[in-house]
Amino acid sequence: MKSLLRALDRALTLAWQWTIALLVGGLLLVVVSQVIDRHFIDLWRDSPEEYVKIGLIWLTFIGFALAMRQGTEIRVDLADHFLSAKARAVLYGSFDVLLLVLIGIVIWKSWQVLVVSRDQVILGTDYSVAVPVYGMFFGLILMFFAVVVRLVRRFWRESSVDVHDPTKIY
Repeated sequence: MKSLLRALDRALTLAWQWTIALLVGGLLLVVVSQVIDRHFIDLWRDSPEEYVKIGLIWLTFIGFALAMRQGTEIRVDLADHFLSAKARAVLYGSFDVLLLVLIGIVIWKSWQVLVVSRDQVILGTDYSVAVPVYGMFFGLILMFFAVVVRLVRRFWRESSVDVHDPTKIY
């Protein structure tokens, strides 16, 4: 059962990483085409910088969710060196519970923004303001599940939950 879960986890992480790579590649193409559009030939009838802004919002939230999933998000660990392993586990677990509450509130508020923003058009594009908000909403849901998985792993007392090595991808 655990090997099946690990295989599923690897497949989802790989899909997640490819999504981020495609977003970065798409943003690179839009920026390069913007240079060509301004100096050589007309390529855009819309505002390409608006598409870049939308892509950056999607990239930020999905990328941060992946960082949370891999345990490489930014943390302040000044006091961690003075605490025992058990105290750190309790501290991290309580922070994860608080983080779930905070992410839940932001998901609820972003849903309210989605409802309001569906009818508002981004100037220079054919998209509504809801498109970047969907990126935020989707990224927040991924963050929520990443923290839930981390809490479950913590509950199962897995020793690798708080070991963060950004050079290794699991």
